[in-house]
Amino acid sequence: MYLPLLLTGFLLIAIGLRAEKGAEDALVGSDLLSEPLIGPLEEFAKKSEIELSLDFIGSLPAINALHDGDATIGLIAIPQGDPLPEDRLRLIPFAYQVAFVLFNANNPLSELSIPELARIYALNASPHIDRWGQLDAGGALMTRTVQPFISSPQGSVVTELFKSEALSSRSIGSSVAMLTSSSELIDLISADLGAIGVSNRPASGSETKSISISTGEAGSFAFGPTPENIYYGDYPLRLPFYIAVPTGDLPKQREIIAFLLSDEVASVLEKAGFVPLSENVRKRTLLGLDIGE
Repeated sequence: MYLPLLLTGFLLIAIGLRAEKGAEDALVGSDLLSEPLIGPLEEFAKKSEIELSLDFIGSLPAINALHDGDATIGLIAIPQGDPLPEDRLRLIPFAYQVAFVLFNANNPLSELSIPELARIYALNASPHIDRWGQLDAGGALMTRTVQPFISSPQGSVVTELFKSEALSSRSIGSSVAMLTSSSELIDLISADLGAIGVSNRPASGSETKSISISTGEAGSFAFGPTPENIYYGDYPLRLPFYIAVPTGDLPKQREIIAFLLSDEVASVLEKAGFVPLSENVRKRTLLGLDIGE
């Protein structure tokens, strides 16, 4: 599948931290998270009198570094369905990159299934969906052409995530317009009742809406991209990121884990186009780990 291969190929950033003077701990983290988190981590280290160093490795080598004792804490992306490296690592949910599916707010439909998305977006999909009437849309929308877009800004893997989770890693169809700006996508969907878009950010303003997605399996329900549905895995178009700590080292990493699950980091992640854990889940997680204040 494309997404695991892409994540393996991405540079991951390793941030070495000293939890106490003279004792170095290495924190390895995804390059997707490096831009929003390096600054806050450096500031945190400075205030906490923790020495900070940088190194770059790959996703699987990052897990290996944790297993081999060359790193003591990590921020790693693991695609849904991949085995979790939980044999010697404690994994703590941290954040998500999400593929939001957006409609014009006046579109009467409010949900789609993954098979329907594939018939709109996948190359050589059969039968291909190119009219809204094929999705049981009535009225003026029935004969309207489906205008599909994808917005994948620099630093986002939303296209690869969408291909992996919705298209079974098939190529994007030639009728799909590729954009690099989330704001441009919002403008286009706001102006076109027949538009549909995939973005790393949810709908904004009153002219667009984020719709619910179902797996399309018999008896499945469509779930909206709320933080709770994303956290529990009910919304299917997501890439999870975890805080990973070698088993037995959790108490030693309490300070950095508490910072990573703080309101400050959650705000930074959200501004960068990620979905952090909700405040209640972060607090509950901290209490469950016995590392809260």
